[in-house]
Amino acid sequence: LSKHKGVHILIQAFKGLKYKNVRLHIVGKGKDAEEFRKLAENDSRIRFYGFVPEEELKKLYEMANIVVVPSIWYENSPVVIYESFMSGTPVIGSRIGGIPELVRDGYNGHLFKAGNVDQLREVLESLILDDHALRKLELGARRSIKEYDMNRHVKHLREIYNDLR
Repeated sequence: LSKHKGVHILIQAFKGLKYKNVRLHIVGKGKDAEEFRKLAENDSRIRFYGFVPEEELKKLYEMANIVVVPSIWYENSPVVIYESFMSGTPVIGSRIGGIPELVRDGYNGHLFKAGNVDQLREVLESLILDDHALRKLELGARRSIKEYDMNRHVKHLREIYNDLR
């Protein structure tokens, strides 16, 4: 939990939601965790877990309707996105770095401008209000993980290699 991961952007966007039946679960640890807790302290809908073992993390992915990757720095290929798709959970991610290469807007998630609290809040609200759109994104997330199958990837690399001979 560090500022460059954009957790403060997510907390601010979430606190702007008026809905009482939504929850924000924040998993991880880091140097800025205490600052994020203070930012969220007046909102009982927000829960911090700290570091969790892999089995508990899988359960959280399966429980979640959406995973948010609000990075404000250039991440290459965030593992959290692959893990989310494996559970059929769509991702809302910043339009920065490698995130847009994995998250396809309207197919397996949505993208928003990195650091833009209002835009993130609008995307969250649109999915809260449209259960059909959320179900469509879940289907896209499940389909997306098949694209990242290691056997398929190796086969593709071999095809490229053979074409170069």
